[in-house]
Amino acid sequence: MLRILIAATLATTCGSVLAQPLYKCSVDGTVTYSSEKCKGKTLGEISPPEPRKLKPGLAAADLERDRALANRMEKDRLARDARDEKSASSAAAPTDNAEPIEVLSAAQRRCARLRLDKKLADQKLADAKEADRDALRQDAQSKGDMLSSECPG
Repeated sequence: MLRILIAATLATTCGSVLAQPLYKCSVDGTVTYSSEKCKGKTLGEISPPEPRKLKPGLAAADLERDRALANRMEKDRLARDARDEKSASSAAAPTDNAEPIEVLSAAQRRCARLRLDKKLADQKLADAKEADRDALRQDAQSKGDMLSSECPG
């Protein structure tokens, strides 16, 4: 935070030192802008804006406000993390009369779905008439290939 404060102070002080007027010029009917006086017709001069004046205690007040906000946000985050951890541990712990729930990862769910698709394709192939078998055989083969490539073992 201190670095930001120093950078902001330097930016405001250096900006006012480097500010120069701009000149709006017209040369052969073309309007240009330059930091140097015009060689042709001068249409106007654009002065830099006045630098903002900061109140002496403003930066310190902003810093304290930001610190207080950061502390509140940290306290809220810690409370939320504790709540989430407590709810996760209570959800994972089985009750006495309930079966333990198996939690599957996304990859495990995908593999289970691919196995089911392959099983259903094989059943359709087994129950199909002779005329439909070629298309169903290709479908079962592609589902088997997908299953073996994504879920080895």
